[in-house]
Amino acid sequence: MNNISGIGRSIPLSPLGKQHSDSKRAEAVTSSSSRGSDNAEFSLNAKYLSKVMNLPVRENLVNDIRSQISAGTYETPEKIDALLGNLAEDL
Repeated sequence: MNNISGIGRSIPLSPLGKQHSDSKRAEAVTSSSSRGSDNAEFSLNAKYLSKVMNLPVRENLVNDIRSQISAGTYETPEKIDALLGNLAEDL
């Protein structure tokens, strides 16, 4: 009769359903762990996003900008000119 292990088991069972002796169990564990390993590769964008997500948040600056937006004073002609200038450089 063949030795068939259950799904997800790394130690094969004997034909009677009992585990093999310790020496055979060690061989089974060693052979199952020598299959190789998984790899994961992350895109450059994912690496940058991970770094950005771990940057500290300047809460005082965020709260200041939220207040300016609520008050309608955030968008000034100077800021719009600077934005358009940066946009033109990027294009």
